[in-house]
Amino acid sequence: EWEPLPGAVRLDLEPGDRLRIETPGGGGWGEADRAHPS
Repeated sequence: EWEPLPGAVRLDLEPGDRLRIETPGGGGWGEADRAHPS
């Protein structure tokens, strides 16, 4: 079972507890090959 958490939170976790952090990943602007040409 999962429960959403607020943007800032303090948790006391125990051994065996699991925490999954989901972020909006990726990011950046433009084509990757333009930023780092090979």
